[in-house]
Amino acid sequence: MKHLSYFVLALALALATPAAARPGGGVNPSLSLSAPAKSPLQQQIQQDYATQLMATQRGMLKRNPSGDTPGELAIGHQLNSYTPQ
Repeated sequence: MKHLSYFVLALALALATPAAARPGGGVNPSLSLSAPAKSPLQQQIQQDYATQLMATQRGMLKRNPSGDTPGELAIGHQLNSYTPQ
């Protein structure tokens, strides 16, 4: 259980990295929102990632309301494939 806590903490820190510092405007290609979660931990990771993407999307839309930059389109594509369980 102790190792799981460290993993979750490391994941939270990775997700807290500003989207501008990551390629693709915040989209993480190693995380998929379209694949179904196989465990409660994966489900929580997907929910946290989707929440982070939505916050990034809101921030980007405040700067560019048209929503047609590559980063905004990539985030929208990721969120469109997400169906919370």
